[in-house]
Amino acid sequence: VRIPRAEEGQRAGRWLSAEEIRLLMTAARQMAANDTQRVRNNVVMTMLCTMALRREEVSAMRWGDLSLQDGRVVLRVHGKGRKVAAIDVPANVLNALNIWRQLVAPGQTRPPDSLPLVVRMYKGGKPGKRALTADGVWLLVHRAARLAGLGDVAPHDLRRSVAGALNASGVP
Repeated sequence: VRIPRAEEGQRAGRWLSAEEIRLLMTAARQMAANDTQRVRNNVVMTMLCTMALRREEVSAMRWGDLSLQDGRVVLRVHGKGRKVAAIDVPANVLNALNIWRQLVAPGQTRPPDSLPLVVRMYKGGKPGKRALTADGVWLLVHRAARLAGLGDVAPHDLRRSVAGALNASGVP
């Protein structure tokens, strides 16, 4: 197997171990300025570290993309090139989303379908109405990696890590 070369100016990809992912997720919660931001950071990192999502996919998600199909919670993901995929939501992501939902839409059973799933935060700790951008997702991962002592880690490294772990477990 020939290892692909990174294009000129691109850094080579990186795969994280389970321990490095645990450190990264802990650092993302620790770097939060308040409890609401801690919960939001946990949602973003849990989704990236377990569902192999791209940062653009996370920033484009809406509450309306979550649905129940055959008794399972499924997330409609808008990928590259207008591709749409339905992905089962793991229990740890679902738990994180339930806590986040209570902060985003207190007293409601569900936030409005058009509201971004992951939003920016106001300085006082209140969730906003605008989506966390793809660059915001990148910054969150980058800062958490630095805090965890992992050096440079990009969101796509988490996607590679999930795919590598699945492959090592025998999942095609």
